[in-house]
Amino acid sequence: MSALLPVFRILFKRIVFLSWYFFKFFLYYRLAVFCKKKNRIDRIFRIAVLQRHAGGDASAKIRAFVRLDTQILQMNPDFQD
Repeated sequence: MSALLPVFRILFKRIVFLSWYFFKFFLYYRLAVFCKKKNRIDRIFRIAVLQRHAGGDASAKIRAFVRLDTQILQMNPDFQD
């Protein structure tokens, strides 16, 4: 059993890596669908800037994104679905 431990460790790392890769792909796909309307490309750049400045805290990124999204909607009512 101990001989199989490195094999299981490698398989576990691959599974975790692939699941994280597909999760990120899903998030970027949803972002692309979210931004597909006219002039929504601005949101992509603003989200990228947000993620760069929000640090590693995921909840801070989400709060900053919600604040930014509300500001965009207040400035441009055309963005509303």
